[in-house]
Amino acid sequence: MKSNETESQPLKEKLLPQVSIKFLFALMTLCALLIVLFQASASNAAFWTKIGVMLFSTALGSFVLYAMMFVLANLIAKTTQPLVDVFESPSAENADGSAVDSTADTERR
Repeated sequence: MKSNETESQPLKEKLLPQVSIKFLFALMTLCALLIVLFQASASNAAFWTKIGVMLFSTALGSFVLYAMMFVLANLIAKTTQPLVDVFESPSAENADGSAVDSTADTERR
């Protein structure tokens, strides 16, 4: 009977992100301005359009490069973490679980 109750309960989490209509209008306006800027730059309308396209491309390229470096650093950190854990063990142990005495070897010499 519990399975029927859980199936009929409404979802507590929202499936889609909640975005306001004002944000969508602002995003659409920004995209339209960028399209106009790129079209004007392609048709050699004005020098400032080429500068605007270069600034936008530089900012976008920097963001993409930063994101790629973050993903690469995160991948390296996750793959090398087991190696770091092995070398940072507090003390070495023998097969029977007793601690290894590193001074005993030097005293025998």
